[in-house]
Amino acid sequence: MDYNVQVGNICQTQPSAISNLVNTDLYELITPKSHGTRYSFNMMRILPGGSVAVQSHPEEHAIYVLEGECKILLGEEWGNVPQGSFLNIPAELTHSFSNESKSSVDIFILKI
Repeated sequence: MDYNVQVGNICQTQPSAISNLVNTDLYELITPKSHGTRYSFNMMRILPGGSVAVQSHPEEHAIYVLEGECKILLGEEWGNVPQGSFLNIPAELTHSFSNESKSSVDIFILKI
């Protein structure tokens, strides 16, 4: 079998410059453009006081909070999301992230 396996390391990537992020770094690890996939796999680091602007997307998202705790807006309700939590954000649902803690929050994001 011929597998197209690509291995990378987050240390080799630079955060993307995205205007809707405040004190937040987005690392695009695997994307359709960079790897020819049908999905995107990203890591987001929200620094203390950081946030992501309210937004919605045509893709659904799977989220996993690897480190720290953040607040997330889903629709019109904010909730706390502790380390180890995972959730699905349906396509077109309004959402946002915010870090009110004194530690960084690391989140993995899978967009399909």
